[in-house]
Amino acid sequence: MGGLVGRHFARFFFFIAPALLTAGCATNADCTSDWYTKGWSDGRFGSFAQADLYAKRCPGVDADAYNRGWRDGDTERPRGGY
Repeated sequence: MGGLVGRHFARFFFFIAPALLTAGCATNADCTSDWYTKGWSDGRFGSFAQADLYAKRCPGVDADAYNRGWRDGDTERPRGGY
């Protein structure tokens, strides 16, 4: 019986858990029509550029506007060295 439980746990761990974790990274609530502002916010607050992730979840992602906004926001992000 322990082998059966172990196989189910392994199946869950390697196949289902990563899908659940990835699904939580971007939701429809993250979808917007102003991709520059979304990119600026992500860059300003230290997120990695995520245009590809949003493109998988949201219709009509303007990756150029997002990346431009991310670069602009990243330049305004406070850096260490206080």
